[in-house]
Amino acid sequence: MGKFIEMSECARYAELFTTYRKCLFIGCSLQFFQQFVGINTVMYYGPEIIIDSGISLDGVEEKERMGIILNIPLAITNALGSLVAVFVIDGLGRRYVMLRTLPGVFASLISIAICMYFIIYDDDPDSKSTARVFVIISLVTYLAFFSAGLSSTVWAINAEIYPIHLVGTAVALATATNWLSNFAVSSVFLTSMETDAGKVYTFGILAGFALLAFIFVYCLVPETGGKRITENLRAILGPGYKKKYLTEKS
Repeated sequence: MGKFIEMSECARYAELFTTYRKCLFIGCSLQFFQQFVGINTVMYYGPEIIIDSGISLDGVEEKERMGIILNIPLAITNALGSLVAVFVIDGLGRRYVMLRTLPGVFASLISIAICMYFIIYDDDPDSKSTARVFVIISLVTYLAFFSAGLSSTVWAINAEIYPIHLVGTAVALATATNWLSNFAVSSVFLTSMETDAGKVYTFGILAGFALLAFIFVYCLVPETGGKRITENLRAILGPGYKKKYLTEKS
């Protein structure tokens, strides 16, 4: 263990990008998908989405005040979902939870896109009114599925798929991926929401990323909860990973 403590940061990066590159790929990709399914987009602009849909509150004239009020149910749902995740991801497993919540994220985003289409392009007042109700329901449902799934599981997995001496460096890279993805999605979404068509296709694109995230988890992410790190490494790198690691070090 002493030799690992004395490793330089360059040596840690070199080891991550060689021996443990598949682990790093999985960890960073999960952080990428966490943002590209639109969570911070919804949290940043959720009230704006509701206001643009035509929802109004009696007695509230100022747009800023209305935005704060409309953000309350979204924030509460996000907090409750995260609380639920604390109690379920250890018992049910990280992979299990993600594979069962991502379809809900996908369906909610598709529903939002359809609702925005009817709100913007349908001339029937009844259709518009129904769509305004369902866009709020879909936003809340999206947050419930996301906060119970990707919100917590991604961070848990990132702490369980690297050797102890590389966890700090690896998680730092994964976190950087998270924030860069957050910046990219938020910037693009803000621009696209300025057009009517953008309010529709943006959510369709985010739904596409949710589908890709499901495929990625199903194909590449093993169950890591309740297992030793060596078991998780073996599941990702294959049964011969330790022998290969020792050969590269010798």
